[in-house]
Amino acid sequence: MPRTDGKSMKADARNPVKTSTTRSKNSFIETEQLKNARIIAESVLKGQQLMNTEEPIKIVSLANQYGFTVTVSNRLGKFQGVIAYDESGKTKQLGTNFTKVIAVSEDLTLKEKRFVTAHELGHYIMEGRGITERSYGDTKQGFKTRRAEHGRSDYENTIDYFAACLLMPSQAVWEVLNRPDTKAKTKDEQARILSEIFQVDIEVAERRIVEVESTGK
Repeated sequence: MPRTDGKSMKADARNPVKTSTTRSKNSFIETEQLKNARIIAESVLKGQQLMNTEEPIKIVSLANQYGFTVTVSNRLGKFQGVIAYDESGKTKQLGTNFTKVIAVSEDLTLKEKRFVTAHELGHYIMEGRGITERSYGDTKQGFKTRRAEHGRSDYENTIDYFAACLLMPSQAVWEVLNRPDTKAKTKDEQARILSEIFQVDIEVAERRIVEVESTGK
């Protein structure tokens, strides 16, 4: 990922990526809003023929296909990630030479950077489908952030779910979990296997197991 100093934002984003506490590690109910997020994520994956892939989703390449440059910044302060764009191509974003930018904190691990990138891209894709509000009420411009904290809004939790569905395709996860050798392992061992296959944090993998087993997807 290219680097950027972004705007004049203080660098202090050292907290690990935290996903929603409302999506429990032990139980999961897929609301209509979450279902819509999954369906949209799966439509993106199907368009790329990635529903069955058992390797890390190339999230930066996917963001590039939507016109975004993904950068690593040391000036995001309390934010883990930022998405900023001007569809008109007139206004450069976050102190870069690009008009569509996703910036992630340099303090995150590679797996965390991948999740935050998917989360920020989720803002753009979900808003474009009319599922969530468009930033500024303008279809041509947008600015969103991701904080390092629990207890975020349902809106942010929905985007987190989109990111998890995008990085860990349900069909591929289901197939890995139902292999005889994987099925015989403990949940902790299964989570470690999925974490390495899809290059996501253990916490994301643990929650994704519950989500996929709960929905049967």
